[in-house]
Amino acid sequence: MKDQSKTKQVLIQELTSLRQRIAALEQSDSEHKQAEEALLESEGRFRLLADTTPVLIWMSEPDKGCTYFNRAWLEFTGRSLEQEFGNGWSDGVHPEDLQRCQDIYVSHFDARREFLMEYRLRRADGEFRLVRDNGVPRFDGEGSFLGYVGSCVDITDYKQAEEMLQKVNENVNALIEAIPDTIFFKDGESRWRVTNEAAKKLFKLHGFKWEGKSERELSNTRPEFRNAHELCLINDEKAWDAGTLTILSEDMIGEDGKVHNFEVRKMPLFEPNGRRKALVIIGRDITERKQTEEKLQESEAKFRTLFESANDAIFLMDQDIIIDCNLKALEMLGCAREQIIGQTPHRFSPEVQPDGRKSAEKVQQKIETVFKGQVQFFEWKHSRYDGSLFDAEVSLNMFIVEGKYYLLAIVRNISERKQTEEAIRESEERFRAFSENAPDIIYNMNLDGTISYVNPSWKRFLGHGEEDLLGHYFTDFAKKEDRRAYRKLFKGIRDEGKTVINYIGVMLTKDGAERVFNMTSTLNRGSEGRIIGVVGTMKDITELRDMEMKLSHAQKMEAVGTLASGIAHDFNNLLMGIQGYASLSLMNLDSSHPNYERLKRIEEQVQSGADLTKQLLGFARGGRYQVKPTDMNDILEKSSSMFGRTKKEISIHRKYGKCLWSVEVDRGQMEQVFMNLYVNAWQAMPGGGEIYLETENFLLDNEQAFPYAVKAGRYIKISMTDTGTGMDAKIQVRIFDPFFTTKVMGQGTGLGLAMVYGIIKGHEGMIDVSSEPGHGTTFTIYLPASEKELVKEKTATGTIARGTETILLVDDEKMVMEVNKELLESMGYRIYAAGNGQEAIAVYMEKRNEIDLVILDMIMPGISGGETFDRLREINSEVKVLLSSGYGINGQAQEILDRGCNGYLQKPFRPEKLFSTVREMLD
Repeated sequence: MKDQSKTKQVLIQELTSLRQRIAALEQSDSEHKQAEEALLESEGRFRLLADTTPVLIWMSEPDKGCTYFNRAWLEFTGRSLEQEFGNGWSDGVHPEDLQRCQDIYVSHFDARREFLMEYRLRRADGEFRLVRDNGVPRFDGEGSFLGYVGSCVDITDYKQAEEMLQKVNENVNALIEAIPDTIFFKDGESRWRVTNEAAKKLFKLHGFKWEGKSERELSNTRPEFRNAHELCLINDEKAWDAGTLTILSEDMIGEDGKVHNFEVRKMPLFEPNGRRKALVIIGRDITERKQTEEKLQESEAKFRTLFESANDAIFLMDQDIIIDCNLKALEMLGCAREQIIGQTPHRFSPEVQPDGRKSAEKVQQKIETVFKGQVQFFEWKHSRYDGSLFDAEVSLNMFIVEGKYYLLAIVRNISERKQTEEAIRESEERFRAFSENAPDIIYNMNLDGTISYVNPSWKRFLGHGEEDLLGHYFTDFAKKEDRRAYRKLFKGIRDEGKTVINYIGVMLTKDGAERVFNMTSTLNRGSEGRIIGVVGTMKDITELRDMEMKLSHAQKMEAVGTLASGIAHDFNNLLMGIQGYASLSLMNLDSSHPNYERLKRIEEQVQSGADLTKQLLGFARGGRYQVKPTDMNDILEKSSSMFGRTKKEISIHRKYGKCLWSVEVDRGQMEQVFMNLYVNAWQAMPGGGEIYLETENFLLDNEQAFPYAVKAGRYIKISMTDTGTGMDAKIQVRIFDPFFTTKVMGQGTGLGLAMVYGIIKGHEGMIDVSSEPGHGTTFTIYLPASEKELVKEKTATGTIARGTETILLVDDEKMVMEVNKELLESMGYRIYAAGNGQEAIAVYMEKRNEIDLVILDMIMPGISGGETFDRLREINSEVKVLLSSGYGINGQAQEILDRGCNGYLQKPFRPEKLFSTVREMLD
């Protein structure tokens, strides 16, 4: 029992112990659960923090490798957790950095030490970025090693900035060392910290411990600083307060033991909080400049008087800065000296010069050229201080003082001179414009008689260019026989001051031809009245002289023609009587009668006399008998062919113009014109030769028409050229004169070409001749064109018709009237006769119903033929009138025909002509 009780007790104890153990276990489990919950909560906070930080975080465990990567890591690499776990971390490391990183990790892993390494890690876009990785070992509460936790930061941009800053610092340091000025840096307590090589060398700082020392400490150990000690400290404080301070002179003893003058500039630097950071001190050794200035001041007294009293403005410049000027400069610019000193030259210039260049750029270019050793002289547009402008002439040169280069500018106001030059230039331009465009020749000669100027008209008239003229004597271009007279005229102008006006002289063209000029010459004086040469003008009057000669010739021919016309009229009346009575006698005689042949010879002589009067009337322009619209090509073709058949030794070449305008001419007279010209050409070619005929339409202008007293307009131009002996100028002048001939007595009357001339003029045309001995002759004829249509020639029937009509015959020549009355009555006509105009009008008024035709003489005493015609037309507007005259159809006869007269009959006429014309009028 005891054993059972003991066992129970033991069991109870064991149960109690078990309960205690269970209770303890339950309590431990509760604590464990609380720890787990705390751990989970802590881990949650860690993961929340790790996933929200931009830092790349990883964790690793022994034998497992990396076991955690935060969100920033995964986003950076662009990989998943599964890809990164295990050895995935190494896949993103640059191959060149991988081994080094593994070695660092392993060595620190074994020692359980923290590590820091930099390597290139591939980003999601494939770019390798430099990261700084910090690995920290992890331990549990009992000190057991749990692995590493690491954080990575992308330091690529930082590294690049750091490298750039390093390069900048290196460049700044190199620049500081290269600057010839001395440079010091002090800290906020005015202790020396940094300086450049120039300062170390000048103040012998090599091997001397100066860094960190104050101004006072330096002055105690370096006597050369003692003089400047207090000044430096005072100026430091002024610089800190002012921000920047410039001290023009601080005396320092340099390495050479001499006192140096410095221009010192102090610039303070502050921390962002306003605390003093550093003081930068830059010192420029101005010892040489000070010495130069002193020497300049010493030498200034020697030239100051000259400098200040100069008539031109003088400026001294250091580079492009004005450092001094004289009193004339103040007067010229209109301001005080202090308003000029320190300025640049272009301050007193407009922004842009007249040539379009900017003043500043042009000044700089001039200065650079001077510094290359070339003195500059130029004109410049200056401005005064008030902005007003003036013209200046500038001399810019360089001079050296103690090895330093300076500029000296001498400026002269040339406004008045420029105005004078401008006035002269404008005057010269006006003269040149006038001279260059003048229609006459203008020339200048030097006092020795050589030509110094000619205007373009000289070449236009004479053909010589300036290269042929300038420097040659005026007389070189005159005829030899005129040169002496020209020299005498020139000496009278030069030596006696004479003026030559309207002197008619001859000059030779470049090809040797002569031209006539109206010359005027006088002295040429300069601006001060000094004689500098001779100026002259020459008006070409060659054509005018030719016109005057032609006009004079035409007037002479007109006068002679009037005389010839009157003679021909009276002679025609005589011939009319002889012709009439001879014809009446022949009508009543048989051909076997002894007087029949004598009367026929009389008729032949009358015809010869009629031909002679025809020539006279042709010369007198009174021979246009029957004018009709005609084709001149047809007349030339027929007349030349007829002549060519009789003169086989002459070859005729024809060139007829197409669509040739018609002309109103007397065909018979035109044929006579060309027959005379053919014969004239044949006589000039005794051994045979060539004749060239050409026609064309031609528009004649006023200038061409004036010398020939014809109207401008449409003309037919006819040219006839032979290859004969030609003629000289003297013969050409007289070739159309009546009774002028080069033939021996008895071989010519001298009326052939005179008649040609008269017929052409009678047709309101003109004729000209050009010839040279040995080079043939050309006759050129111009006939006015007509708008009328061509008229075909009628063929005569050869029969004479009789009549029974009544005719009123009016003539003041009794013999002419009687013979014509008998002739008409012999043909069966009934005749009323009247000896003058009054009688004719009276007869017609009485017998008007009987009279079928009036034959009216044109020239009668009292009432003329023209007036008689008008009175007859007043009585009967349908009256038929046949006008008859010993004059030609020109002038008054043509006017009567134009007023409605029915026909014209030229005296003397053969009976057949009278009968056919009367019959034509009546029918």
